Amino acid sequence: MGSRRHFTNPKVGIVGGSIAIVFGTLLILGPSRSSTGGAGLLGAFPNWALGAVLIVCGVLYLVLGIRQARSEK
Repeated sequence: MGSRRHFTNPKVGIVGGSIAIVFGTLLILGPSRSSTGGAGLLGAFPNWALGAVLIVCGVLYLVLGIRQARSEK
């Protein structure tokens, strides 16, 4: 099985994934559009959906970064 490098440095995936997970969680737990009376961050796109996408992408980056760090040892 060949070694695939997804990032130039595995820390990029680990830190980026962690930040995306935290920010996505804050978007989901934050106030909703109905309670604030305004639109979401991207207009008609609700904040909880953007948070869910960030969490999924963050988990993917985190897993890829950890796997790359383990394979480089």
